[in-house]
Amino acid sequence: MGGVSPRAPALPAAERRRVLVEATLPLLRERGARVSTAEIARAAGVAEGTIFRVFANKDELLAASIEYAMDPEPMLAELAAIDTARPLAERLEAVVAIWQRRVRDISVLMMAMYASGDGSPVQPRHRSHAEHKAHNDQLVTAIAAVIGDDADQLTLDATAAASLLRSLAFATSHPMISDEAITDPHTIVQIMLHGILTQERSC
Repeated sequence: MGGVSPRAPALPAAERRRVLVEATLPLLRERGARVSTAEIARAAGVAEGTIFRVFANKDELLAASIEYAMDPEPMLAELAAIDTARPLAERLEAVVAIWQRRVRDISVLMMAMYASGDGSPVQPRHRSHAEHKAHNDQLVTAIAAVIGDDADQLTLDATAAASLLRSLAFATSHPMISDEAITDPHTIVQIMLHGILTQERSC
């Protein structure tokens, strides 16, 4: 019978929520809050009623999806997986690429949500200043770990260098800040490490 999803295999509630959230996020980036639970169910390969066994309503699912997208843990895992045996510049380029992808993904998601303009009450959970600081501190610490022992080659300590690299990656990728004149991770890292003067000139 066309259009009827097969019965989904039984999963623990937390796992079912995760599967639904992961199916929802690409749809939110495309259509914002206008996405329907029927579309989400099709993307997840489940019956529409399955959604309401683990979420009270559509808004709760969308809010959980936004929260999931903003979770720093996947990014921290990617940063921790960077091979510290690679040359410093290559490691920093990997950091920039990871950061840029995250900033763009979240920006696309939030712009789609706001652009849907349907009066939806869905909003990301408000985070306190302390939460924002703890989040940023985690990420800076993870980048500093990527720099590792090569910090002795820099004029800044590892934490300050990590904070600078994070700021450069953010500013060159956020659609409301970047003019996209410089977005290539290699160029960004070369500017950070060597500046914009030619090697033959000094000020």
